[in-house]
Amino acid sequence: MSLVEGHKTAFPAGRYCEWESASGEALTYQTGWITTIVACVATLFVVWMTVLALRGKRPRSVLLALVPAAVVLLAWVVVFV
Repeated sequence: MSLVEGHKTAFPAGRYCEWESASGEALTYQTGWITTIVACVATLFVVWMTVLALRGKRPRSVLLALVPAAVVLLAWVVVFV
């Protein structure tokens, strides 16, 4: 088997590789699905926790409750830009 093409991908966060087998057949392989799934689940968890934190009645804690969501948003922007 020999590597024909390989490059980084943003979604899923990993590498895309195209291989040529000894019989001439093209094989593709994408890494990073586990990392991407974990990141999506963690994002949903942060959004859920932020919504729960914002349900409180104390206005001083609103900014503090939004910090994790802002960090997650910044991380996704970095991934796609």
